[in-house]
Amino acid sequence: MKNLWRDRRVVGSLVITLVLLLLMVWTSDSGRPYGRLERFWVELTAPLGRVLDDFGERTGGTVEYLLKYPTLVEENVELRGRLTELETLEADLEFLERENRYLVDLLELEGRMPVDTIPASVYSRSPGNWTREVMIDRGSVHGVAFGDVVVAPGGLVGRVLSTTAQTARVMLITSSDSGLGVQVASSGDAGGAEGQLLFEGRIRVTMFSPDARVSRGDLLVTSEFGEAYPAGIPVGRVLGVEIDESGLIREVWLTPTADMDRLSTILVLEGPIRGRINWSEISGAFESDEPPSREGDSP
Repeated sequence: MKNLWRDRRVVGSLVITLVLLLLMVWTSDSGRPYGRLERFWVELTAPLGRVLDDFGERTGGTVEYLLKYPTLVEENVELRGRLTELETLEADLEFLERENRYLVDLLELEGRMPVDTIPASVYSRSPGNWTREVMIDRGSVHGVAFGDVVVAPGGLVGRVLSTTAQTARVMLITSSDSGLGVQVASSGDAGGAEGQLLFEGRIRVTMFSPDARVSRGDLLVTSEFGEAYPAGIPVGRVLGVEIDESGLIREVWLTPTADMDRLSTILVLEGPIRGRINWSEISGAFESDEPPSREGDSP
């Protein structure tokens, strides 16, 4: 019985296939209009044809994508490599441009400085912020001596602590061991400045007068009353002023005018130096009214 049923199914399938083939041959002649049966057959099979066409287009695109996938991956890796190279070149170009501007400013500063100078390159920095120091590649054989003042484009850097024949150790003004007299360039009000251990890169100033005329953005320079540095060299701009409950000045915070994080080449001023250095004439430092680059009114 099962074999008979299977034979009937086979025969039925063959008959249907034959009919479909005959209909396909019959309707393949496009030179004459459809008959009633042909039109019925076309309308019946049209949705299935559209589905098959859509499926073919989609699967065809998928197959094409799969065939191209290894090539696309390779091209993507290549493009990412080129992008990385371009970003590296852009960063290198920016560094070179910044370094070039720095050196141009340094040469201009050296040419206008009223005292003899010794150019030197920074080749090492002290680790951490406990002893903010740098090493330079000029020493006693080049004329560098203990106590010499060190400057850079922007202003004061520090002073020489010790020397060898070919090198010297420079303590920066941001060191917690540094101390110097400063005054407000516009008002002349004076105070004492020192670097900070906890707030690296900041300088704290205690004004001698609690009602001193000083505000955010003011320029402070080395004081005429100091002994370690000649007067008139820019030290920093006011980042913030702390006022106590009585309305009197408690502390003033500065950010250095010289970029301590990017020191590459500096100038050692051959000393001792007497009198005042008119920095405004040699670099125009007093002409800028720009506020400090660091944000915030307190450390």
